[in-house]
Amino acid sequence: MKPTTRTLLAFGGAALLGLAATACTTDGASADATVESKSFDFAGGSLTVNSGSADLALVAADIEGVQVERRVSGRKVGGEVGSGWQLEGGTLTLSLDCTGISVDCSAKYTVKVPRAVAVTAESGKGRIEATGFTADFSARTAGGDVRLTDLHGAKLALEGGD
Repeated sequence: MKPTTRTLLAFGGAALLGLAATACTTDGASADATVESKSFDFAGGSLTVNSGSADLALVAADIEGVQVERRVSGRKVGGEVGSGWQLEGGTLTLSLDCTGISVDCSAKYTVKVPRAVAVTAESGKGRIEATGFTADFSARTAGGDVRLTDLHGAKLALEGGD
């Protein structure tokens, strides 16, 4: 009996789904996460942090400049997982780019900011967490959670969507 095209496509599709399923993790964390750190010179009074779809943890600290740690993980079939960070003027842009058939792609950025700097955090669908700020703090998200602790600034503004 000769295999038909339909049979071969069915087996190929099942194999691809099996491969994709084995690449998933149950909690979104991955043992193969890449962790990197970078420091940026910053002396301004206010900072906007845009994290796109990545999770963001902001921590007020007694430091000079801005310190960023990123944890990126991704398992995929084809394509690439990439991330970026750039401080330009008063805006820190943090990105996560997943291409191909991405089965598990995530990033978490932890950003330490001088305690007296006013912060505006912006996120598409990632979570925003912040702690310890004594300056003004603002958070905008299109669909992620916002968790704030120990904030004592003069002004707190929250904006959410979805």
